[in-house]
Amino acid sequence: MGRRNPNIILIVIDALRAHNVTCYGYDKPTTPNICRIAERGVLFENAFSTTNATDPSLTSILSGFHPCTHGVVSHGELVDAAMVRLAQQVVYISQLLKRIGYRTLAIDWLGRWHRKGFDYYSGFLVKRSKLFLRIRSLLGLSSPLMIDDAKTILDVAISLLRDRVYQPKFMFIHFWNTHAPYFAPREYIERFSKYEYGTDLTIEDLMNKFASKKARKYIKARTFNTRNIDEVLRRYDASIAYTDEQIGKLMEFLETEGLIDNTYIIITSDHGESLLEHEIFFDHHGLYDVSIRVPLIITGPEIPSGLRVNHLVQHVDIVPTILEILGANINKGIFDGISLLKLLRSDREHEWRSFIVAVEGYAEKKVAIRTRYFKYIYSEPAYALC
Repeated sequence: MGRRNPNIILIVIDALRAHNVTCYGYDKPTTPNICRIAERGVLFENAFSTTNATDPSLTSILSGFHPCTHGVVSHGELVDAAMVRLAQQVVYISQLLKRIGYRTLAIDWLGRWHRKGFDYYSGFLVKRSKLFLRIRSLLGLSSPLMIDDAKTILDVAISLLRDRVYQPKFMFIHFWNTHAPYFAPREYIERFSKYEYGTDLTIEDLMNKFASKKARKYIKARTFNTRNIDEVLRRYDASIAYTDEQIGKLMEFLETEGLIDNTYIIITSDHGESLLEHEIFFDHHGLYDVSIRVPLIITGPEIPSGLRVNHLVQHVDIVPTILEILGANINKGIFDGISLLKLLRSDREHEWRSFIVAVEGYAEKKVAIRTRYFKYIYSEPAYALC
């Protein structure tokens, strides 16, 4: 399937839960551009991440392996030396595509093993480390507040796509505005002011629920400069809409430059977000659906238009899908995932995958097994995840 040497653009929108995407049934207009992309491609209604934190999730997205295979089961400062060694050994799609002549580009700041195989890696964190370490210190955050907003990321992406010398391209774009504390320009926040969110809790009321000074400081940081819960929920939606607009501009650029007909676009998120559910506030702890059910949309040459697929799929399916799109014979059978093109070609009335497994190894240690109709979450402090 697909054309010779197509471009591949993989877009990951951090902490975007499927629940707040309009074409997944949300009642507010957060994603008109993403929904238009879905209309020209395939929307997977039951797509799940392998975990609920960025480092292990991106490792799965870019490798096609589950955390229990690639070994990175935690995130950030809790990724120990053994996990780093395992992460360095896993092969990324960027490395595979370089072998067959692709120019590989990433607009992201995480660095470390996530840089593997990329000819260009933006590294915004390195450029602004002093500024964001200061913000982190002031707000008591364990990670930077914001690296670069969606417009800056889009500008870099377009400048790289304008270069026609190196073809074809694999581009990984990681948008961050949708991560707490949910940044968007004021005009986008005001756009959602007419909508009711149905809460009357103030941020002070919320912080008073916690006896721990550390917990209160944590809530304050994640609800930065807001007075009540409705403002936070409004800002989350605004951050989605702001990011969606940049994706729309990317599509306009691809169409204007005549690239759209030979470009595959994959849109997903690394994990979801719990806004109020399960007493988890503005974070992605837990293996509930709000934290692991993600959008997944694929469009491109010969991809069916306007198709909605309700089978269980997972992030590990992305790499095998890309390889089959390209017709690349690179030991495809070794991955934990399965090419989604097989699902589009076969009888969609029959069961595709009977269950998915997700793990958590950052805030807590948990394992979840999710079928179409049931979920079981196992939690025990001394439990070995994999």
